[in-house]
Amino acid sequence: MTRLTVERRIAAPPAAVFDWLTDVSNYVQTRTVIRARRTKDGEGALYGVGAIREITAVGAWFRESITHYDRPNEFRYLIVESIPAIEHRGGSVQLTPFENGTHVTWTTEYELPLRSGGALLAAAIAPILERSFRSILAAADRSLTRR
Repeated sequence: MTRLTVERRIAAPPAAVFDWLTDVSNYVQTRTVIRARRTKDGEGALYGVGAIREITAVGAWFRESITHYDRPNEFRYLIVESIPAIEHRGGSVQLTPFENGTHVTWTTEYELPLRSGGALLAAAIAPILERSFRSILAAADRSLTRR
């Protein structure tokens, strides 16, 4: 199993960061995401529990289901379908207030089945996913802290 964690501090309030990160359409502000959209509304909020998000990235496609929604503190998701196929154990984005902004911790756990390359490919993909997560957090930072 591969576990990946990326952290960043953003000089914006947790609610603003949470809203930006849950709205998957913002992810196209990066070089790694080609298309991103919500295909099903969540319960009680557009990106609440049960919302479905689809992301087309360079070399990959993901369909995610939001499994936990606690605005502005945390949301969790599960990749329910993807190309290449992965066995996703879950992802979470936690937001913690700090001084004049928000500390974001983004964690995901996954495995690749043997038919998709197994542990060797999972390890090779980790740096690509890490760059993608960092790129999304950097885009959030730029968008929310423009002066």
